[in-house]
Amino acid sequence: PSKSLRLYAREYYGENLISHNFFEEGPNDYHRLLLRNSGQDFVRTMYVDGLTHLITEPMGLEQQRYRPAVLFINGAYWGIINIRDRIDKYYFYSHKGVKEEHLDLLEFGGFRVLEGEREDYLEMMEYVRNHPMEDDMYYRVIENWVDIGNFIDYYIAKMFIATYDWPGNNIRFWRDRSVDGKWRWVNFDNDDALVDLYFNPYDHLMDSTDNPWPNPLWSTELFRNLIKSEIFRLRFAEAINHHLAQTFNPERLLPLAFGIADSLRVDIPTHIERWGFPESVEKWEQFNEEIWTFLEARSCVFLEMSKEFFGDNYQFDSLTYCYSFVIDENPKGEFRLMPNPTKDLLYVTAEFSFEIKSYVIYNVAGSPLIQKSINQWCSSGESCTFDVSRLAAGWYLIDLVLTTGERKQLPFLKIE
Repeated sequence: PSKSLRLYAREYYGENLISHNFFEEGPNDYHRLLLRNSGQDFVRTMYVDGLTHLITEPMGLEQQRYRPAVLFINGAYWGIINIRDRIDKYYFYSHKGVKEEHLDLLEFGGFRVLEGEREDYLEMMEYVRNHPMEDDMYYRVIENWVDIGNFIDYYIAKMFIATYDWPGNNIRFWRDRSVDGKWRWVNFDNDDALVDLYFNPYDHLMDSTDNPWPNPLWSTELFRNLIKSEIFRLRFAEAINHHLAQTFNPERLLPLAFGIADSLRVDIPTHIERWGFPESVEKWEQFNEEIWTFLEARSCVFLEMSKEFFGDNYQFDSLTYCYSFVIDENPKGEFRLMPNPTKDLLYVTAEFSFEIKSYVIYNVAGSPLIQKSINQWCSSGESCTFDVSRLAAGWYLIDLVLTTGERKQLPFLKIE
């Protein structure tokens, strides 16, 4: 399969910087640059990690910018590749102004030192182990050690996107010793995200069985201790409210996902011909639809998980875009909605026969635009047709009510 590539600028090659506007915002002089193959997502969409970074961009995390491209090597077509920042000492100097001699960059619980020293982090963790965070006095000491706002936003980001391969893996943190020296966390490598809508990150982080992977006790130790603090819990809950209403609002997320898919759609057939992955254009479109379904419903699912974890003493805002429908965790079969995006007609198919009693089409604000009772029978492998030609361009959700009482919600994009 296609491999990720790393570009180096060295005086030996003629220039010690690569200067080009690869990205719309931020510094555009590079000592190193990644041409990334999308990792685990290479066989699915080719864009999941990049999309997660666009999703979390308003959170102000240290992370890799993203731009998809088509790569040619010595004139030979090499397929779709993702242009990304590389998180290293040069990144922190160009993005944060941190000199190499002032940078501490660690990973894996401080067991591995990438730059600088680890003594300060290990000292902090020793303090956490030996002082009860339920006591405000001891917790306030950690506030002088950790950028709490960054820590909370980073954890909420990882929890929302449902990345399983974490925090025992793909976790880095850094500090600038020349200023306040507070530790901050780096968002990277989310290739396995946006898959499991019902992944419960609270269970994942609070698990005490000491699994060797992906959530050994050393990797969850800081979170498990900080969450004991009432001050921390309140701040965490407030951040969840903000991000669910703003950062993770489907009205914001779905256009990001649609936009990336649209930008790659014309090149996907040639990429598949070159590498054999994804399996087919149809399979790639199916993966797209699965991601759209995740992004449409994850905020509502994560809200309910948060309410259950924090309990009744914490105020969580209701979300206007959480429709009053039931999401079936174990549907008896998969529904397909095609074409998506569409200009006029939608076709719903399944590998079993079903009868639609009625349906409602909602806009992104959750307002019903079309409501009809139809009692339409759809045989296995055949399609039921819906005319959406009169809808304006934009994102919508069709809520199907079956005669069995089951409901199925499918997001779609209407284009002109």
